[in-house]
Amino acid sequence: MTAIYPLDFAIIIWGVVGTYRIKRAIQLRPERKYSNTPIVVTTMVFILVPLIVLRANFAEYSAVGIIAVCVEIFWFGYLVSRSRNVT
Repeated sequence: MTAIYPLDFAIIIWGVVGTYRIKRAIQLRPERKYSNTPIVVTTMVFILVPLIVLRANFAEYSAVGIIAVCVEIFWFGYLVSRSRNVT
């Protein structure tokens, strides 16, 4: 059985926070006259930070953390791809 480290929990929490922030940026898009820049920047930050943390080996992580990062990347991409349908 694989041990779950604190970094794994941090990555999962990061995913929840990222989902909230991206959805909020999508909801605010009509107020910004349909600018996609805040959505793209927010998404890139929430995608790149976990990758940098895992690559830098700041702390121990398990396979659960790696899988969580992969799922988050695809989930954030899915949210952004659906953002063009929101008016």
